[in-house]
Amino acid sequence: MKRFKELFLKLFSPGVTLTVVFCVVSSALLVYVFVNKLEQTAVAYASYVVSAYTLVTVSLKIPKIIKFCKRILYGNKHSKRYLTEEEFRAKISLYSGLYIHLIYSVFKLASGIYYNSVWFGAESVYHLVISTVQFLIVRNSRQKDTVTLKDWRIYRVCGMLMLLLNTAISSFVFLIVFQNKSYVYSGIIIYATAAYTFYRLIVSFVQIGKFRKRNRPILSASKFLNLSASLMSLFALQTAMLTQFGDGTINIRAMNAATGSFVVFSVIYIAISMIIRSTKEINKTKT
Repeated sequence: MKRFKELFLKLFSPGVTLTVVFCVVSSALLVYVFVNKLEQTAVAYASYVVSAYTLVTVSLKIPKIIKFCKRILYGNKHSKRYLTEEEFRAKISLYSGLYIHLIYSVFKLASGIYYNSVWFGAESVYHLVISTVQFLIVRNSRQKDTVTLKDWRIYRVCGMLMLLLNTAISSFVFLIVFQNKSYVYSGIIIYATAAYTFYRLIVSFVQIGKFRKRNRPILSASKFLNLSASLMSLFALQTAMLTQFGDGTINIRAMNAATGSFVVFSVIYIAISMIIRSTKEINKTKT
């Protein structure tokens, strides 16, 4: 067993140079396969094998990579501050998330213009509105120990805005489900959208929990808006994936109706909860 373990580690522990080469080659092969729609060819199977081997080798190097990165990060005063100061880390997280969301909005707008798609254009406008509101929220966020009346009022306005934006979400759901419409993503766009959607969903849920515990209404409001946009992206992604990869055995309309209803009612629940909570806090502060 010990000999097998040593052989395994030797086989899957190439040097740093080779690991980088495998990463570049596997990424290039996957992009080539998906862009040219060669999923069922020998090139695709070879790229899957190379990618699997690369994934294992990189995974085995993760502990060493983490230690190396920590030494580098703690050696820099700015990165050290990010790692040791929770408040500073929260603000950086909000700003980085805002910029990523804005880039995604521009990406959707460019896709809508290039593919002459009304769907992409409408979704881009929706995300741009969310990004604008998030920017205003983040600008009003200041490092302070106490929560003010203004914070709760901004929190309540965000809840009301989410209810208003939910009208747009409901319209998307209605058109897609009852008129049997669908998003159609071309080429690599569907993979980029999937990566962004799942990334933002995971980040949103994690950070909402953190900010709620710290009782920072403005920061929490920003993340709730981000979650609303992520849920919208999830619904759009599902319709596109069912259309592109469905084999005819799935009731696409029923699936879209279920996911669309979940998204709409989730946003309504979050928005109403925000309004109720902020109203209670505002009345409590006034008395």
